[in-house]
Amino acid sequence: VLTQAQLVAGMPTDKAAEELLALSRHDAARIINRCDDTLSGNLLSVIAIPGEPSAGGQNASERAATAWKILLMLPPDRHGPLLDHMSSIALAAVLALPLTEKTVGIVARADTVTVVGAISEMAPVRAASLVVAMDVARATEVLRRAAPARVADILRSVSSADRRQELLSRLPERFRASVLRYLSG
Repeated sequence: VLTQAQLVAGMPTDKAAEELLALSRHDAARIINRCDDTLSGNLLSVIAIPGEPSAGGQNASERAATAWKILLMLPPDRHGPLLDHMSSIALAAVLALPLTEKTVGIVARADTVTVVGAISEMAPVRAASLVVAMDVARATEVLRRAAPARVADILRSVSSADRRQELLSRLPERFRASVLRYLSG
């Protein structure tokens, strides 16, 4: 596995991702686990969102699901750092998959800036689902670092008026005022 990881590290990322996709998910996970965080995150990004059309013929949601399944096979202490090294677009694609409690737990291990980047790339309704699934403190931390216009879009998609108001009320006063302008406009 170490030798394979070294070979993968020496390849262009797109080619390495395609080689990993040709293996079983278990073998791909073992190799990715031996690579450093930056390379592993980049590989997961390219597995989720290829730079070029995939030779394997998988569609976008299948690619994102494959990247997620590989990530789940890795030790939990790697989850956050690898999410932090994925591109925002790739992470958004992965997080667009059906949301589970495990997904929320893994996202909780990622840096706040990483999560902000992902929700900025996601459809507002999907971002709202993720934000609502987070505990209030984490959701507030994420929202207060996003652009006010984006926060307004996400809050419009929160179906529970009580939850929407709770999140809004926890934002800093000046930031909340900006978000309210977008919500009313």
